[in-house]
Amino acid sequence: MTEKNIDNYTFLTSDVLGVGSFGTVFQGFDLNSNRYVAMKMIAKDNLLNDPKGQSGLKTEINIMKKLNHKNIVQLIDVLETQNNIYIIQELCENGDLSKFLKKNKLVDEKMALNIILDVLQGFYELLKYRIIHRDLKPANILIHNNTYKLADFGFSKFVENFNPNTLQSQVGTPLYMSPQILRNEKYSMKCDIWSLGFLFYEILYGQTPWVASSIPQLVKNINNQPLVFHDSINQVSNGVKDFISKCLAIQEVDRISWEEVFIHPIFAQDFSQARLVGALFEEKELSIAMSMRQQSVTQSLSINELLRQLAEDEDRILDIEDFIGIFLAINENLLEEQIHYIFKIIDEEYIGKVTCKNLLDWLIKHDICQQETDIRSGSNTIYGAPEKGQVQQVLQQNELSQDRQLIQILYEEIKINNLNLVELFQKFATSSNTMSYQDFTNMMLNYDSTLSDWEIFETFKLFASNKSVNINLNQFKQVLEQNFRDDDF
Repeated sequence: MTEKNIDNYTFLTSDVLGVGSFGTVFQGFDLNSNRYVAMKMIAKDNLLNDPKGQSGLKTEINIMKKLNHKNIVQLIDVLETQNNIYIIQELCENGDLSKFLKKNKLVDEKMALNIILDVLQGFYELLKYRIIHRDLKPANILIHNNTYKLADFGFSKFVENFNPNTLQSQVGTPLYMSPQILRNEKYSMKCDIWSLGFLFYEILYGQTPWVASSIPQLVKNINNQPLVFHDSINQVSNGVKDFISKCLAIQEVDRISWEEVFIHPIFAQDFSQARLVGALFEEKELSIAMSMRQQSVTQSLSINELLRQLAEDEDRILDIEDFIGIFLAINENLLEEQIHYIFKIIDEEYIGKVTCKNLLDWLIKHDICQQETDIRSGSNTIYGAPEKGQVQQVLQQNELSQDRQLIQILYEEIKINNLNLVELFQKFATSSNTMSYQDFTNMMLNYDSTLSDWEIFETFKLFASNKSVNINLNQFKQVLEQNFRDDDF
């Protein structure tokens, strides 16, 4: 038994809480705050020849620095010595959910709902920062004073613009992985929803919905063995069964979305601020619209012809297959999941059908048509609206003053805190090279929490002048320098 002292922390090498692939977690003591902590020690030698491990550790630390929520294990400190890196976290004295389930073979529905509700509260926080966990399982849910907390962000990742194309790494614990990850296919943030349903089932029935001794066998079982709810083991309400079934839909396009998770009847009263929940996902719609708008610039003739056809036949009914065909004609790189998402937004009555007019409204709302083109049905402009150029001229006149006022917020922050533009940019950019829309939103709300989503988006467009979904440092500096005298900076 050896005592080690690192800065204001001390621990005994015998007080091991757990061992992972990269390091060991010890119970330590913070001499400054007089409280026990968890100290994850990672040997630098283990990372020397592992660039992915180094990158993963850096991401894990960056993610934990952003998160401050009662249902997420709190990062306290990060220290580095000659041989080791130490991640100091709050100590959860009641162990993890895996140990809890071993002691409690049968968990009733009420307690299971409380556990999952805590997990969802934690995920709500992750979603605000567009963070995907990718390793949700009982061992990664820690318990402290009857509060359940998400832990272990070693496989987590920032997901910009909800783009599932960037996600194909096979990471996590195989038993809890979604079918897409198991098959090494592209996947989205919905992979965590699969794990959530898997976890919920295990808590209720004391066993997982599918078991196997290998990944190929697990994939085969998921595909061939129907989901069974064992009433002989535990009596579970139809609402909970419905929720789990929707989480465990094999195809992502059929799986419940995060937005639908929070408004599902079994949790709706706990997330009664549905409008705020919905606001988390507005960026997804904007991101898809941006990608379509970018594509429309390169094929304006064919898209304008498509828009004319929609205008001339505005009462025609479109089912999902028609809808997919039209969207792929505009941007062939869109994924089916993205198109289904927009279809659900436009289909406000949830009847599985929309009209050409409904679709055209959405396309015009998001400016997915060329400015110089007047789309007409017969001799009348669509929907009796003013000429498009006139509308845009009014918008530009109104937005100019508003955008400058919002940029003034940043300018005042620079003056008060004696920051330069590079420091301000790096303070909020999760990437060293670019600032995402979510980064920009966090920055603006940090200095004025009353701003609406629309105000932020309109200002973001001023910076992203090339209609990019990210802002680079040069764009950031250029806009601010144009609006204020150079000597102000």
